[in-house]
Amino acid sequence: MTEYVLLKKIKAMIYLWNGTPIGKENAMISFFSPAVQCGYGAYETLRTYSGKVFKKEEHLDRLMRSAAMIGLRLPHSLSEIDTWIGAALKSVTGEAKISIVVVPEGVMVGAEELLIDAEIYKGVALKSVFRPRSNPDLKTLSSRLDGYIAQQMAERDEFFSAVLTDADENVTECAKANIFWFDGEKLSTPDDGIMKGVTRELVLEHSCFPLKLQTCTLRELCRSEEVFLTCTSMGIVPVVKIDDVEIGDGTAGERTRQLMKIFEKQIK
Repeated sequence: MTEYVLLKKIKAMIYLWNGTPIGKENAMISFFSPAVQCGYGAYETLRTYSGKVFKKEEHLDRLMRSAAMIGLRLPHSLSEIDTWIGAALKSVTGEAKISIVVVPEGVMVGAEELLIDAEIYKGVALKSVFRPRSNPDLKTLSSRLDGYIAQQMAERDEFFSAVLTDADENVTECAKANIFWFDGEKLSTPDDGIMKGVTRELVLEHSCFPLKLQTCTLRELCRSEEVFLTCTSMGIVPVVKIDDVEIGDGTAGERTRQLMKIFEKQIK
């Protein structure tokens, strides 16, 4: 099985806890916090392209919605969090990954250098995992667990990531990404019971192919000529294998590459 580097993370340059810079070793909350006891919190992950934060407003709006849906009041305003993002980015050279976590005690903003193995854009392999997600439309700490477990299962077997299925063997999404495939000439993706990612929405908005919002079974997905995943940190990543089944001819498909070029124009 081919091994891929998902994200090479360099030591975080800075963390801010409620706006105050702290060392990673000091970024702690009480064991008795609802965030620890119950997974009560919300989060977002952002990145930069050429130093500019990708779709920052959309990510911050989703952070606010996720917190509101679980009754978690943001301890600080979005404008304050925006300011802390800027402060964190000052210490990062090159492209950055930005993490935001909101818990009852406050807000943590962290930034670290982000390097991505370019080999993934030639195509990656996914492991199918039966893992229905709880509250998939929310970016909360508790809903993050299902994706985390699925990702660990995939990496243990040396897959890039996991594609999730439900009790009816329908494909929903990936552990940390949305999933797309071509149904004939139509670009397809699930629309129910998923986290509708920011990059997913950008692909739907700018696709040059007819769109069909639908689900499919794992078997149907494996029969598709082209499959790809989308997420903020990596953009569009071709999928060339699922379990032991090769997708198409085992290389990134022509239509997927076309969408990758369109995406690149949108982030410049």
